[in-house]
Amino acid sequence: MSRAGKRLRELGVVVYPSDTVYGMCARADSRECYERVLRIKGYPVRDGVRRPMILLSDSTSGALSLALESDLPARRLADRYWPGPLTLVIPASPRCPEWLVAGDGTVAVRVPADRVSRMLLRASGSPLISTSANLSGGPSPRSLAEVPAGILEACDEVLDGGLLPYRMPSTMVRPSPDGRLTILRQGDLLVE
Repeated sequence: MSRAGKRLRELGVVVYPSDTVYGMCARADSRECYERVLRIKGYPVRDGVRRPMILLSDSTSGALSLALESDLPARRLADRYWPGPLTLVIPASPRCPEWLVAGDGTVAVRVPADRVSRMLLRASGSPLISTSANLSGGPSPRSLAEVPAGILEACDEVLDGGLLPYRMPSTMVRPSPDGRLTILRQGDLLVE
């Protein structure tokens, strides 16, 4: 784990077993890392075209610091469900790296509960971007054998967590200021 943290601090990309599937992570504060992950996944890297990724943070305050502070519904959801499999899509603050902001001005943030993600966050010293370790449109891998060879070769460190149990991805929710919730992706977590 210390070697993976070192690689992340050096702006590397790490394949790791997340709480759902095998993913790739890299520092969120580096545009170079973001663009490298896009290339590894097979997305074209072009000016003006953004493919937002989920931003992982090791704390609620860290995650919400990248969003507009006036978003009370988001704070209530975060206090209830984080750490855990909830991704909040919320208005981004000016502090959020612009490459992580979607065209509608939002950022997707999550505080994971699993041990490996939390250790990588602590070891990297930075929030991380995370995406599944598959090629664009490919199936999400539950073992290293299912991760495409090109991805494994392109990344700087690979952590083997064995075969992961089947889990749905995180539930993705967009809260509105009036308290209404839009479920963008339903996962295992049922949000009330």
